[in-house]
Amino acid sequence: MELREIKDLIIKAEESNATMLDLSCQKLTFLPPEISKLENLKTLCISCNQLTSLPPEISKLENLTELAISENQLTSLPPEIFKLKNLTSLDISNNQLTSLPPEISKLENLKTLYIYGNQLTPLPPELSRLKNLKTLHISCNQLISLPPEISKLVKLRTLYISYKQLTPKQLIPLPPELSRLKNLTELDISDNRLNSLPPGLSRLENLKKLNISGNLLISLPPEISKLVNLRTLYISNNQLTSLPPEISKLENLTELEIYGNELTSLPSEISRLVNLKTLNISNNQLTSLPPEISRLVNLKTLYIYGNLLTFLPSEISRLENLKILDISNNQLTSLPPEISKLRNLKRFYIYGNQLTSLPPEISKLENLETLLIHRNILTSLPHEISKLVKLKALDISVNELTLLPPELSRLENLIILNISVNKLTSLPPEIFKLKNLIELDISSNQLTSLPPEISKLENLTSLDISDNQLTSLPSEISKLKNLTSLNISCNQLTSLPPEILELGLDIKWKYHFLQKGISLEGNPLENPPIEIVKKGREAVINYFKSLEYGKSNH
Repeated sequence: MELREIKDLIIKAEESNATMLDLSCQKLTFLPPEISKLENLKTLCISCNQLTSLPPEISKLENLTELAISENQLTSLPPEIFKLKNLTSLDISNNQLTSLPPEISKLENLKTLYIYGNQLTPLPPELSRLKNLKTLHISCNQLISLPPEISKLVKLRTLYISYKQLTPKQLIPLPPELSRLKNLTELDISDNRLNSLPPGLSRLENLKKLNISGNLLISLPPEISKLVNLRTLYISNNQLTSLPPEISKLENLTELEIYGNELTSLPSEISRLVNLKTLNISNNQLTSLPPEISRLVNLKTLYIYGNLLTFLPSEISRLENLKILDISNNQLTSLPPEISKLRNLKRFYIYGNQLTSLPPEISKLENLETLLIHRNILTSLPHEISKLVKLKALDISVNELTLLPPELSRLENLIILNISVNKLTSLPPEIFKLKNLIELDISSNQLTSLPPEISKLENLTSLDISDNQLTSLPSEISKLKNLTSLNISCNQLTSLPPEILELGLDIKWKYHFLQKGISLEGNPLENPPIEIVKKGREAVINYFKSLEYGKSNH
């Protein structure tokens, strides 16, 4: 934005007695002194610019209550900013600040302070004089310790100190004084390489959300059970080998994430967390689930992927409120028929296991919208799969399928179908009744032809038929007017139907993921020749025109 335009905006704001001015994301390199004329301004947003300094005149905005200057290039704060005594919210995050001046203590009415994403190494003890502060976000700096005086911020309700606060060389524990912040309801001390929790953490009895993920914890102290008001607990990506049974006393928990640890089992006491709605125990070393997990009847989301499970307890069927179940990347060889009782399930991820078949009872999951069963060892699909009439996405790729059941055509709501990397030699005509398909991937099979009925899939935007044994394409493919991506690489095509040009797509030799157009690499093309195809769409058009011209002259 030009200087003249900025000044015009300021003039208009002054004339209208504006109380708010938003100059964010305007590529500003400086703020004109005229900003001081806006005496009624209460909110000023100049974030996401290229400011390296602020004009001293900013101090005259005495009515300002909110100031956002995040995502600039400030290396220091001008002293004048500390004259804005009515500020209640200050956002100076994502700049290049290396320190905060002690004068910040003069902003006595501040309730919210965001200073994350800078290069701060110390915090001034004077920060403790901000007696009205309720939210403090100091994550993503270079802090190696916190001043004990932080305990004087007695009104603090939200404190974020995540990500590289404590350097790998100096694992300085958080100050015990942290336990005096009795009004804290949300505390984030994740990604700090902590090998122990701050002493007295259990005294923060008003905590509702605690994030201690991404540290070096090998155990949880039993005292964590005293945080009885916790609703959300994140302890993922640590080195926990077990959970203390006392975790069962956190009866108000609705969300528990403990993925990415080294758990080999879960305590049966976890079943007492009856208010849990989300449980993520993925990427551990679990070989089984306790049957008592069935008592978590309010669970809506359960993630167990990336463990060593060889079976699911039939009791899992009692989790009738589940909407999302992810048991992918385990070692399951079968599913219990009782899975059919999860009638509210909408998303079911069972890929990356060793399943050789699906139980017919899967058909009773009548609300299922997404079913991902790729990377198993399935040789067939049960006909009953056709009863999953609400399915929108089905991935059965990387299996051992030689046939598809004709009943698949009843899945009229399917939008995405992936049947790649199987052993199909043909497609059942019924598949072309799936009129709502937008994406179809049948690559890496053993297809020798593509039926003309492909033209009935008029809503297709992406079609991948690469890595088959096709020797020709039906001219009817030109009727797929909504196609934006057609991959027919690595087949046995020697010629292209001229009608393919009617799709209006670019013609490319090499295939690139997410690339739009027609990809033809790896075909022994003669008509048009490969050297013509490599030159792109216009060259191919001219080639076919020359053929037509040659015919008309004979």
